[in-house]
Amino acid sequence: MHKLMLTVAGAGMLLTTAPVMAETMSGWGAGARLSSLGYGVEVTKSLTRQLNARVGVNTFSHSDTRTEGDITYDADLSLRNANLLLDWHPFENGFRMSLGYLLSNNELDLESQSTGTVTVGNSEYELDGGYVNGTAEMGGGAYVGLGYSRAGRSGWSFTADLGVVMQGSPDVSLTSNVVGDEDLRAEERELESDLDEFDRYPVVGIGISYGF
Repeated sequence: MHKLMLTVAGAGMLLTTAPVMAETMSGWGAGARLSSLGYGVEVTKSLTRQLNARVGVNTFSHSDTRTEGDITYDADLSLRNANLLLDWHPFENGFRMSLGYLLSNNELDLESQSTGTVTVGNSEYELDGGYVNGTAEMGGGAYVGLGYSRAGRSGWSFTADLGVVMQGSPDVSLTSNVVGDEDLRAEERELESDLDEFDRYPVVGIGISYGF
């Protein structure tokens, strides 16, 4: 995830307020982009010379390991998002201010890989032959950001976005065949605290679009 964000971060900062363009307004635009939400496609419809409506979908998956307390997990991240946005072009050029909502079905699946004795909550447990597995679910939220695009005007356009999704903290649910319920709930709270970084999720992206 962090590698994907770093890949697009440099280019995503290239937001510009280019001069007003003389292109013919096409009304519709379609494009593809790479962002910290994943790989995406989107469609734009011009409502006025300053206001566009934008709808898109994004997807991304990544597998890694994550250690929380005494337990090391195999972590499989799956991002599935749909964005519903209004883009305001105050200068009638490429610069835009965006506001909207992301519908999300994002999950982080966790499967314990630790063996031996581990501490969970206030107790010690033997994980040889045992497991602690679970899921962290991240919902959608409001989006606000800045960007650049000439989508809605005829021809090709470079696009860029820099914003944030206010999606709230993840909801963690764990299961285990060895850990007691009270200690399992304590582990859930610890994981939710450690995943608070996803409360306000940064969106950095670049792409191309074509107006037709």
